[in-house]
Amino acid sequence: MRKVNVFKIIFLFLFTAVIIVPVATMDVLGGGYSPIEQRNLAVFPLNKNNETGKLEVSKVGVSDWISDNIGFRNELLKLCVNFKYKALGQSTSEKILIGKDGWLFYTMDNNTKIAIGEYPLTDEDLKIIAQNQQCISDYYKSVGKFYILMLTPSKVSIYSEYLPMGNKNIDKTPVDIVAEYLRENTDVVVYNAKDALLEAKNDGAGQLYHKTDTHLNEKGAYYTYKGLHQTMLDNGILNDKVVEVTFGQGEYKGEFSSMLGDSNILPSEEAPVINWNMQSIEIQDGLLYSAVQEKENQYGTHQGANLFSNPSKLLTAQIYGDSQIEVIRKIPQLLSEHFSTFVKYSVRNVSITVDDVVNPDVVIFSCSERFINPLLLQQANVPYLSDENDLPKNIISCKDISYKDMWLDNVNSIDLNTEGYITGQIPKKLYQDAQTVFFNGWAADFNVNMPLSALYLKAGDKIIRCQYGIERTSVSDFFQNENLKMTGFNVTIPKTYLDGVDKIEFIQVGYDGSYRFEAVEYTLID
Repeated sequence: MRKVNVFKIIFLFLFTAVIIVPVATMDVLGGGYSPIEQRNLAVFPLNKNNETGKLEVSKVGVSDWISDNIGFRNELLKLCVNFKYKALGQSTSEKILIGKDGWLFYTMDNNTKIAIGEYPLTDEDLKIIAQNQQCISDYYKSVGKFYILMLTPSKVSIYSEYLPMGNKNIDKTPVDIVAEYLRENTDVVVYNAKDALLEAKNDGAGQLYHKTDTHLNEKGAYYTYKGLHQTMLDNGILNDKVVEVTFGQGEYKGEFSSMLGDSNILPSEEAPVINWNMQSIEIQDGLLYSAVQEKENQYGTHQGANLFSNPSKLLTAQIYGDSQIEVIRKIPQLLSEHFSTFVKYSVRNVSITVDDVVNPDVVIFSCSERFINPLLLQQANVPYLSDENDLPKNIISCKDISYKDMWLDNVNSIDLNTEGYITGQIPKKLYQDAQTVFFNGWAADFNVNMPLSALYLKAGDKIIRCQYGIERTSVSDFFQNENLKMTGFNVTIPKTYLDGVDKIEFIQVGYDGSYRFEAVEYTLID
């Protein structure tokens, strides 16, 4: 009688279990979200056969589905992540750079290039940024409001000495370069928070950013707010005192832990906690709150807007921006102490249509250093004010095609081509209850059957450059000319520009920019 080899049986049992259990416990449907890899996993490769109409398992994608959804996959990944980070001291994510003394840095958006002078910012970029910011500032001045551009530095600009490549910081990083250029070439009020943060750091204020996160801690947020308050004092916007605070000690769980692949791979770090006697109140219900959230959902990143009220103050204000000004960092709460109504939007571009809700006296646009290139190069949705010097002196007659080579399609999304509306007339009732007025249409240079070089709207003494060159295939199809495809335009202006005005004019600049056509008039009727 043969002896039973117990060890062989145990080995076979374990070997079989290793093969069967992961398969038996796999997610058959797939498609779940992996917090470790920060992506959606592959779904079961079931596709519809276009010929038979039946559902069939596709061979393409089976391998990805199995590898993504096999049982115990996440547990094994966590083991690998922890071994690589803790045992080998290596980052497990291309988004995270391991620095010195426990400091971690975010690498995306050219972030780590900031401190070594390699951030992609050209002279042409600076000219465009200056033009855009001057236009925004000019608009707000024209309606009696204050505008401030706030630049917040990346962690690498303040703590470059902890980068793994050594202390390669340069004197001027992008926030310095942009702020200096704007001060020399525009009259935009610009606040560079780097100055306030470096001063606080050099004065021994303590740590201002989280080691395990890309953001300011509450102490850094306070000094950022304090410098912004001083900027508003210097420009006559505010005349009250800065909020006095104390700091306690707490803990903070940085976002880098999840980015590395395991929410528990990094311990919570000690972090300052700000305290003060808050006078403003956060509003979280009511009609105004609903309107603020609706506007956030329309224009923002769906991170949510915040509304504050402080009846003891007079001015209203709003701040746009990225994650550096989220309420978790307390900058909105501190600012709200100075305004009767204060709104924080997670909106990444200035738009006068956002102003409709609270009609702010002060508008602050906050831009983090790593977003300078993509955000500040965008054209804002504000009237770009011009003057007669921007227009050619040579005026010629229009070829009378349609309504003098152009057509206004709608006002505030109301179609003017419907029955009852007369060409050349705009009923005031279309915009009298709105704070902003939106015009949309098309225009072309039919002397050469090409698009215009520019289009302007004149309302009273205001001349506003329209956004021109929008695709309008209906125009190119109607005239059977592909050259007329990019002839659409739109422009948004505050209703106050139309107060006391009985007509508006559209000024078309010819294809080569050397001449303009006779102005096309639209009468405003009661």
